[in-house]
Amino acid sequence: MLSEQQGISAGTKIKYSVFLRYGDKTTQVPYNTEITTLVTGKTGIIIDTIPLYALSGVLLAVRAGSEYFNPNQNSDFVVGQ
Repeated sequence: MLSEQQGISAGTKIKYSVFLRYGDKTTQVPYNTEITTLVTGKTGIIIDTIPLYALSGVLLAVRAGSEYFNPNQNSDFVVGQ
């Protein structure tokens, strides 16, 4: 996430490349290209909090999944009843 709070101001150009590695092979995506992103301004609070909500969702999914396979389930909390 890019925002004013992280020291990136409006008008800043960010250049990056994406590399995929599998075994001993490395591939650049898109092929042989550097991507440039222009920061146009401060991001909103909604955008800044998306990682927090995503992490919360992942933790909840892991907790629910582990409870599904728990052989000693609490009888008060049974999935599907």
